[in-house]
Amino acid sequence: ISGDDIRSCEIVSNGKIAVRFNLEASSEVNFSVFNLQGMQVATTKSNLTAGTNQVEIAAGLEAGVYIVKMKTAAGEETLKTILK
Repeated sequence: ISGDDIRSCEIVSNGKIAVRFNLEASSEVNFSVFNLQGMQVATTKSNLTAGTNQVEIAAGLEAGVYIVKMKTAAGEETLKTILK
């Protein structure tokens, strides 16, 4: 996964984080969400098909800045997002 594969990191209502991205090949994707203190606040794993995917990875979070890490066998990507 590379930055070019990630279409957007978007916030869904009620404190949810969803990530939309493109995979070149089917893969297991591991998602982790961290607060700025480095504490892991959410994690999920999904087996996804090639093409565009959208995954909700966290819900019920307080307002703040979060780091989202996405990892596949092909690589890893880190995103920063802000919940208001």
